[in-house]
Formats: sequence, C-alpha cells, structure tokens
Amino acid sequence: MRWYVLIIFLVTGLSIAGLLVISLNLDPYKATVLTKYLFFSSLFMAIWGFGTLVLNRFKLKMDWPDFYKSFRIGFIISIVIYAGYIFVSYIK
Repeated sequence: MRWYVLIIFLVTGLSIAGLLVISLNLDPYKATVLTKYLFFSSLFMAIWGFGTLVLNRFKLKMDWPDFYKSFRIGFIISIVIYAGYIFVSYIK
C-alpha cells in the first residue's frame, strides 16, 4: 500500500472524529458560523476521502488508472453532493 493511501485513511478518520465531536458536544441551534464551517468542512473531507478510498479499492475496470484519478473523482463526487445540499436548502 502506498503512503498516500495511508494519508487519505488518516485524514478521513480525523474528519469523521471531528464530525462526531461537533455532533455530540455542540447544540446546532446555538452554533456559531465557525462551528458550522468546521462541521461542513469535516463533512466534505470525510466524503472526499471515503469516495477516494472506495474508488481506489473497488476499481470498475481491471485497467483502472492510478490513485490520482480516484482522488479527482472522489473530489467531484463530494462537490456534487455539496451542490445538491446547497440547492435543496436554497429551495426551502
């Protein structure tokens, strides 16, 4: 396993830990803008890391390119999920 996959595991684990700390210890109705920023940035990093690891592990083809393509596709997936969230919250 390459070192960058271990870094993605570490970043994803830390962002999930940050999500849990923020979710369990803070009241969302009394949260400041900084707390919401930390929550949503941790969520973005967790989705990005999880998507990258899943795409890297379960390759769609045998000749699937390297880790960097999985990294970019994971980034695009997380942007699409966030854009969908912003779109839905804007419509309400």
